[in-house]
Amino acid sequence: MIEEINDWLDHGRDYRTGLSLYDQYGTSASLKRILSVGGENTRNKDTLLYELRKLIRDKKKIPVIIPHEILKPEKVVAQVNDRIETDQGKVLALELERKNLYKVLDNSHATLGFVEKDKRKDQALEILKADEQLNKINARLDYFKLHGVLPPETVTETVKGADSLSPGELIHRQVVVRTYVSKYKRLAETGKSLKDIAKNRDLQARYQLELDDINERLKK
Repeated sequence: MIEEINDWLDHGRDYRTGLSLYDQYGTSASLKRILSVGGENTRNKDTLLYELRKLIRDKKKIPVIIPHEILKPEKVVAQVNDRIETDQGKVLALELERKNLYKVLDNSHATLGFVEKDKRKDQALEILKADEQLNKINARLDYFKLHGVLPPETVTETVKGADSLSPGELIHRQVVVRTYVSKYKRLAETGKSLKDIAKNRDLQARYQLELDDINERLKK
């Protein structure tokens, strides 16, 4: 134990490696959870350093400096529990929003063929906006399932029509739309149900139309 911790102290002090050492030799189950769930940040790194030094200080005379930012375990536990409770509330809200977006997309796909021709472009754009928002929600929920905490919400990019974009914005949008064309082409080819295959082909076609429009505008 002492050699492993000393080696960690002398060589980079990688957070994941230190966390593994504390999981193996540390005694506080609550602190292990805090350091794991909270992830790598200045406070947790200082706490981990302090706790590992504490484990060997009786056999190695290493000065144990208590960082100013270290909180008492009970306070840290309270903070983590508050964060988890807050995130769980946000997760429920995101799941509800995702459910509503699925309903909107299903309805929009089902009715698009009956919309007047001059309004189809607007509805197609709304479909793309809803789909992009759905992707962001799914990414955040997947992260929550994996790590137990909800990542910060990314800034939502407003999807504008190609006719209102500057040349620089067109190039940026071109890259984004190419990614979606490739994504939905792959999903259509690997879909497990006819409904999913049809929906993904439809989205691929709509993004391809937008991409073709962007390409034509960039040629001018």
